[in-house]
Amino acid sequence: MLRPTLKSVAEKANCSYSVVSRVLSGRMGNTRVSKERVARIKTAAKELGYTPNPVATSLRNRKTNTIGLILTTTANPFFTDMLNTFEETAAANDHSILFSTSQNSVVHQLTAVRRMLGYYPSGVILNTWGDEAQAAIQEMVDKENIDTPVVFISQTNDIGSYVRCDLVESYARATRELIERGYKKIGFMGHEPQGGRHEGLFNVLAKEGLSCDNTMHCRFTSADGEFFSAYKGVLKNLERGEPLAEVYFCYSDLMAQGMFRAFTEKGLRVPEDVAIVTTDNSVLAKTNCVPLTSLAYPSEEIARVALESVLNGKSIQKTLIAPVIWRGSTK
Repeated sequence: MLRPTLKSVAEKANCSYSVVSRVLSGRMGNTRVSKERVARIKTAAKELGYTPNPVATSLRNRKTNTIGLILTTTANPFFTDMLNTFEETAAANDHSILFSTSQNSVVHQLTAVRRMLGYYPSGVILNTWGDEAQAAIQEMVDKENIDTPVVFISQTNDIGSYVRCDLVESYARATRELIERGYKKIGFMGHEPQGGRHEGLFNVLAKEGLSCDNTMHCRFTSADGEFFSAYKGVLKNLERGEPLAEVYFCYSDLMAQGMFRAFTEKGLRVPEDVAIVTTDNSVLAKTNCVPLTSLAYPSEEIARVALESVLNGKSIQKTLIAPVIWRGSTK
């Protein structure tokens, strides 16, 4: 059975196509149509089972019931968890997600945003590959007077509209809790330059007069990925006989898994010999053979607030804190 069209409604109601289109779209403008003709058109549409074509409506309004979501990668389970959260939250608001990745590149992110805007979404939400990417994207939005809402998530500068988790403060609060639990030698496993999330850890250690010398630097490469980069880095430290911290913060769950594997291969027990705290609270942290204590990154709250901002068309600047979920990898 063919889907009823505006033309078939017009024929049944014995009215012109243009009048039927204006009546059923609600765009009457200055067109005068009698109440009797309006009733006849609506009755014909109901009897035929006519419903507006969502594609045609979207092209006319230059807006669809979709939200553009751009993440840096899906290689990390943290981001696949976040994608699922956004899809569930969007569906609850009668929207769907248009998804893309930017592969950790400023150029690719700019391209991804432009491509996404071409689909006329209700808004675009993205986590950026560093401050440079965020500044470049916001500059594009401002210079080109883009009226589609663009909301940044994850760690961001105070630029544009954003919903973020302050991992520096989250690390600081978690460090204070570790100290209260009796840990004194607290280290970091990661690859961030100066000014990263680990500054929250180091600042607290300095204030408490504790050593900041327990960092395991991980030379992250695209060939190895975060898991094997961390695994190899920890093995090198252990084989060199470097002193161990009592507990390590890990930049990500993938790095925490690499660290855990290296420790167990060398006969070290978690948490009896060395403890681990990770950051993402993804499925990897929850299902590890020794479940990993983790900062509970507030993905659900970020998704809800970012989507509300897009759907309401209002700019937002909101910062959240990740609490600690204590599991078996710490005492």
